[in-house]
Amino acid sequence: MPLLAATNIELSYGERRVLDRVSLSVEDGERVGVVGRNGGGKSSLMRILAGELKPDSGTVSLAQGRRLGYLTQDPRLPARETLRGATETAFAELHRLHERLDEVFQNMAGAEGEALEKLMRDQDRIEKQIEAAGGYAIDHKIDQVLHGLGFTDAQFSIPVEGLSGGQKARVALAKLLLEEPQILLMDEPTNHLDIQGRIWLETFLKDQFKGAVILISHDRYLLDNVVHRIIEVEPVPGQGGRLIDYPGNYRAFREQRADRILTQQRAWEKQQTAFKREEAFIRKYKAGQRAKQAKGRESRLDRAKEATTIEKPLELDVMKLSLPKAERTGELVAVGRGLSKRYTNDEGERVLFDELDVTIERGQRWGVIGPNGAGKTTLVRCLLGEIPLDAGAITLGTKLAIGYFRQTHEGLNPEMTIVRYLQDAVAKQCEGVRLSEQQARDLAGAFLFSGQTQEKELGLLSGGERSRAVLAALFATAKNVLVLDEPTNHLDIPSAERLEEALRRAPTPAELALDENAGRDQGMFDGTLIL
Repeated sequence: MPLLAATNIELSYGERRVLDRVSLSVEDGERVGVVGRNGGGKSSLMRILAGELKPDSGTVSLAQGRRLGYLTQDPRLPARETLRGATETAFAELHRLHERLDEVFQNMAGAEGEALEKLMRDQDRIEKQIEAAGGYAIDHKIDQVLHGLGFTDAQFSIPVEGLSGGQKARVALAKLLLEEPQILLMDEPTNHLDIQGRIWLETFLKDQFKGAVILISHDRYLLDNVVHRIIEVEPVPGQGGRLIDYPGNYRAFREQRADRILTQQRAWEKQQTAFKREEAFIRKYKAGQRAKQAKGRESRLDRAKEATTIEKPLELDVMKLSLPKAERTGELVAVGRGLSKRYTNDEGERVLFDELDVTIERGQRWGVIGPNGAGKTTLVRCLLGEIPLDAGAITLGTKLAIGYFRQTHEGLNPEMTIVRYLQDAVAKQCEGVRLSEQQARDLAGAFLFSGQTQEKELGLLSGGERSRAVLAALFATAKNVLVLDEPTNHLDIPSAERLEEALRRAPTPAELALDENAGRDQGMFDGTLIL
């Protein structure tokens, strides 16, 4: 019996069919990757499997006595807990005992005599209960997982409400891993992890976690190193998404998918040739002495088209990425000397970078990598003059037309449609330039927004769709300097690969990319700055 099974799942949003009678099953210990286009139904399928979304029809069953853990793209944590406390909620009883022990310690501060003695007896009793519950071994396990995901001991006491979005995602991941469910459902688990965190997660899933894993990811390294089965959510025009199963990792999937498309294309072309030959005979002899024969062949052709027509293979469109030609910059794009930035928080003073020298020349591509919180985004914002330095000086070159893709898009108006957003964004970038409605629709179409999708509000888009909309606005006008902060986060793999290809071929812009994949794909860059 499978560990998890979904049968004949159907799901629609309004008039749009998302999933069309799809089925899948996962056995104990399997590692399954789910891929497909942004907005194609991957996250909806995951939510159905997790029991968070009710399908229009179909069933989902989890083997009796098994537990399922689900990591969403936007996890929710108790705001009043500390970082470590929120993680410890994976062990509910142990967490309750620790809360009681903390309360005892607080009461001891003002207690004397018999009251203090009673509190000391309570302390001894609770500590024994913690030990009996495996508390000290579990404490070590919690620390080990948090350290693996890049947290330091000094950060354990930070309140959840003071964490960044990326830190919250890592805390949720730590809590999920500590719960040790028999099956893990993970939606883009590497989105907010630095390189070390990604490598740690790969190692954990591959070598330590013994249960089954279903994960949605745009991280090709994760899909190559961890999974041994790929499920593609493939859209079928007018019908909704279907699931196509491929054995092997992502590299094997690409080869098998190409072979499938080629075989199907050849079969479709052969059948179309046969149909056209029959249609030509019918047209030629429909009137005349052989009309009866033509009529019979027409009936057989209609039956054949209805019963055995081979589906034309669907080849996914890709974003049409090309930068308009921009004015040539000076030889030097940016020069920084003696750059320093530090900040003070509850942990004390932290130095992000000190006495840093940076020189970016025209046409160069630089990757910036480092752990979460190392100061990558801060450095870029300093270079662009958005936040002040503590020391040092930056000189920007001449004739710069800078395009900045930010890691997060909180400033977007969620009620604005894609077309209206593109019109407004381009107008802000280029004073006096405003796209007509048709120009905005053409631009949206080049970035895979077609038909009624162009009227969707930004707040209703998936993370990948929002990223595509922002990229469309960025690439609509001429730029000779591109600053890209985690540009492939949330993009589906074909879109991420198309972006990388466009950046490799772009002859003019200087480029500064804050992307954790830069650490694995350094051939794309002229230099790498490690913080």
